Amino acid sequence: MPLVRRETDHIHDELFFEVNYHVAYEPMRAVRTKRWKYIKRFDGRSTPVLTNCDDSESKLVWLEHGWKDRKVPEESLYDLFFDPNETNNLIEDVDSQTILKDIRYCLEKWMKETNDFYI
Repeated sequence: MPLVRRETDHIHDELFFEVNYHVAYEPMRAVRTKRWKYIKRFDGRSTPVLTNCDDSESKLVWLEHGWKDRKVPEESLYDLFFDPNETNNLIEDVDSQTILKDIRYCLEKWMKETNDFYI
């Protein structure tokens, strides 16, 4: 247990995430490094899956402010150092294309290694 014994300050270079269902089908995969987060959606939808947000006062406020019509991108890339709140999707940013290519490959490699059915 190197982390507990303070022999290292981290144990992973990447963390991988997957979601298929909450209440409704909304498959996505993601990879996070210390600096970057990349999310890929596989359902083909361009708006939120409203049933996947539990009924609450927050949901009502979001709906009143047009959340159901908000566009949801198929892919997202965030620079967590300069944008820790993930407000600026860099997926089309010219200067981010090299990291996008690398992080896409990283996620695809993990999906192949885990026999993910979206490969």
